Amino acid sequence: MTYLEALTQINKEKHKLFNDWLASKVKAKTEDETENAPKDNFLKDMSIEYLRIQLDNFESMLHIKYKRYDELVNMTLGELNTYVQSRMDWYSSKLISNCQRQNIRNILLFICSNNNLAAPCEKFKVGELLNHFHKKRLITYATAVSKNEPISLNNATNIKEACLYGRSLHKLEEAFGKNILKKALTQKIFKDITNKRYTNDLISYYLLVSPTPFFQSEKDFWGYLKLRSEKKPITYYNENSKLTPYIRNYHRFSKTTLDILKANYEDTGRSLPLILIIHSGLDYDGAFVRDQNLDNLVSNREIKSLMIEGKETLDSISSLLPGIAGTYGPINQVMLAGHGRVNSILLAGSFDASATMKKASLTTNSNKSKEFIKKLLEQLKKPSDSVPGPKEARILLNACLTDSNTIPLDELSDVKYFKSFMDKINKHIDALVLGDKTEIVKTALRNKLRNKVQTIGYKTETYSEIEAVLTALDLESDIIIDLKNYIFTLTDEAGQEDEVNKRHTGNQSDIQNYIKAHPNLVAYIRSIIKEEREKANCTIDKDAVQENIVYGANASITKPNLLKDGLLTLNSGRDPYIISPKKDYITNGIEPQGVFNAVLEYWASNEKELMTIISNRVSGDTRSSWDNVIILSLFDCILNIHKDNIFFIYDCKILAERLQSIRLNPKKEMIEKFKDTRTWDEEIRFCFEKLATTTAWKENIPLLVYQHWMQIDNSKIDEFFKELSVLKCNTAFPLVNLKYIEQKIEPVMSGDYNLGKLILSLLAIINGNREAYYRDYLNHLLGERTELPEEWSPLLSGKISKDNLFIALGRKSSTPDLSSPEEPRNYMDRFHIKSVTLKGKIKNASTPIFSAPEGEVEEGVLNKDCRIYIHGETPDRYAIQHKKAKEIITVFVLKDAVETRTAKKEPEVPSR
Repeated sequence: MTYLEALTQINKEKHKLFNDWLASKVKAKTEDETENAPKDNFLKDMSIEYLRIQLDNFESMLHIKYKRYDELVNMTLGELNTYVQSRMDWYSSKLISNCQRQNIRNILLFICSNNNLAAPCEKFKVGELLNHFHKKRLITYATAVSKNEPISLNNATNIKEACLYGRSLHKLEEAFGKNILKKALTQKIFKDITNKRYTNDLISYYLLVSPTPFFQSEKDFWGYLKLRSEKKPITYYNENSKLTPYIRNYHRFSKTTLDILKANYEDTGRSLPLILIIHSGLDYDGAFVRDQNLDNLVSNREIKSLMIEGKETLDSISSLLPGIAGTYGPINQVMLAGHGRVNSILLAGSFDASATMKKASLTTNSNKSKEFIKKLLEQLKKPSDSVPGPKEARILLNACLTDSNTIPLDELSDVKYFKSFMDKINKHIDALVLGDKTEIVKTALRNKLRNKVQTIGYKTETYSEIEAVLTALDLESDIIIDLKNYIFTLTDEAGQEDEVNKRHTGNQSDIQNYIKAHPNLVAYIRSIIKEEREKANCTIDKDAVQENIVYGANASITKPNLLKDGLLTLNSGRDPYIISPKKDYITNGIEPQGVFNAVLEYWASNEKELMTIISNRVSGDTRSSWDNVIILSLFDCILNIHKDNIFFIYDCKILAERLQSIRLNPKKEMIEKFKDTRTWDEEIRFCFEKLATTTAWKENIPLLVYQHWMQIDNSKIDEFFKELSVLKCNTAFPLVNLKYIEQKIEPVMSGDYNLGKLILSLLAIINGNREAYYRDYLNHLLGERTELPEEWSPLLSGKISKDNLFIALGRKSSTPDLSSPEEPRNYMDRFHIKSVTLKGKIKNASTPIFSAPEGEVEEGVLNKDCRIYIHGETPDRYAIQHKKAKEIITVFVLKDAVETRTAKKEPEVPSR
């Protein structure tokens, strides 16, 4: 295309603009050239479409004036980025000096060096960044804000605060490692540690104490903060202290407890009853950190308490027992404290080099555990007459569920029969010929029939329910009749009174036999005491050590009172029947898993009385706590729907655990656990309705519940969006399980503005979810906008920049595409140049530079190793800063000729 041809194809009102643009691009003609020759040469490879794009761009840039340095430093980083992208030749301004130009470029180079920096830093002033330019600190801070690594942080209010947090977090990450911080350090506690200037002290404590203290949960960092406010934790670590050989995790205890234990180890007097606390060092959820009731026990002036804590093996604990008994007098009572299960206490352990927990539990099926118990019993004596207080020995298991019982489902007669029943049905289904979708239909048929039989049992209702299943699958009528008749025969056989009674009695015997063969930990220790007492060469004090001195919990416990009338106990005001007989715990117990373990056990021995107990509690218990409502709701389901259904009675423990976990650990991972409860959808719905009336139905709990409730009831989708609308992306992140809700959400992700839908869509994009319905909804709301709506920025919480959001939405290209220049594009795409900020050098001698991103018009050559600044790129060229005479202009160089780099020393002038 020639200059004159171009004039004929451009509107007359654009002619002056066209000539001005050419004047900025084309060399002056030589004496040998005609007037238009340089212009013709410049335009010869250019299409009219591309020319129009360049003119549009040139016209846009004419409206964007160069900024003075004082204007640039008063911009926020987001404003600077917008300016640089719209005025890509910003560095050509004569309003800024070389030094000022370099300052701005350094900021841009830094921001472009890490994708995490743009959004968290976009509100900071450029001048502030120049005054507080700490790269490592800002990168650490920005990564925490945008990627939740290694912890989640909200945007800092200013650059000083960002650098302070980045510095502290960088130090902590070097000392503790990412895994510990990600799992255990919360934003609130991190800010407290940082703002109180405790970072260095915490690191010293962690690195200098040997063996290394454990930090497994947020309660550990909270415990450190609390102890640090009382006394520096490191001061308790002293090789000359009598406390040091026995305690590992000082930060888990109060100054009161540590000071008294230290004094007790220094005092060898024997004037008080001696209680030994054997405490686990592994506490994955912080349940034992700074237990006020432990403080009360240790502080009691009528007893003397000693503690062994944080040992890695049972042998390392038992080896200390003779020395303690010999130095401080016979041990009168022992408390074993740690996380418990029906048949174990996590009493010792450590972590290997890969941070994998190595447990050393006291269990019911281990020779090491048995030897440990025997060595413990050998040191146990009654207090002497000269010592005040009750003359009893006692062993207390301060752990969850150690006096409860669980039974594997497969042990029950009804379950074995159910498997046989379903095997027969499945074989009949396998023989069916169902056309093209045989396997899909068969799988659906097996699953649906299984759920119906398990939900209803072997009753006549099963027949009509199964008929509905068959009809819904759109099977041929003769197949439906055949299956109905076959299943009716089986159901009729299964439902015979003699057969039902036989299985019923069998279930009860199965439970009793299993408990007898697999005792819980309390029963196991009692059995060892009995065994030792019956030996001819008995080595224990028979007068002190009897079977009834062992106590444990019916259920999960939370820091109960530990001492009553001088004796160790578990006594919770909230759950006072924790060590009572099973009947009393079913009647009054408040912890759901413990209650339903007791229900199954009691059902096996006295079913009729159990139903009376349940009925009385449903009608008379008015307590409205979350846990009690779970118990009462499931009791109601047993009484009115599932009195004879062993499957439901058994599963109540599982349902209760799922419902309980929402309150105890309100995170999105908890919702995933409801996948295995779909057999009991209606029962779960009933529980949700009751729980929604409790005082605990607040904050984040409704949002979590609705994610499963919507799977059962579509009307709860709107409730979910309503709850989500009060959050931002950073606060919604730990609560919304995108994968779990996707099938319910996809059909409703359309329509006009809805704040809940907006937040969910932004959250999905931030988390890398590229489902079309999220993108479509956001693009629908944005319409023709080229900027984010003002109200969107606070919702993003610094998790993603506008540019990255627009790239994810397909509104901006991350790599410009030149294949179809005639297609409409946004401004940056029309320019065909992506804004970048890089440094580099020329690889080869006499490398040509070009006046345009396309075409072969050369501006000159650059020498090998010439250092350059890159400010833009096309697929095959870089846009670079170039000094021509006294003017700074933009030229283009082939990418293959450039080696991008980060120079240690900044060049003072651009390429020449």
